[in-house]
Amino acid sequence: WKKRVDAASAAGKCLRYVATLADGKLGVGVREVPVDSVLGQVAPRENVVSFYTERYHDMPLVVRGPGAGPAVTAGGIIADLIKAAELMQ
Repeated sequence: WKKRVDAASAAGKCLRYVATLADGKLGVGVREVPVDSVLGQVAPRENVVSFYTERYHDMPLVVRGPGAGPAVTAGGIIADLIKAAELMQ
């Protein structure tokens, strides 16, 4: 992992978890992104969604804000588990 981080840094990039949806295909993984890009500037526990569309093809529409954080995420998981258990009855 350190080698991957160091190689990205030497190229002016950083590593980010990135999800993409294009042509009906979903992709998720760790990717190198430019440090000065929207994704490269994401702070810890922050979420960013970039929409590339016919109208926003050169400069994406960006929605950026705080992520849920550990407590909210844990609460959501518990709620989902309870709902799943209810559906199994």
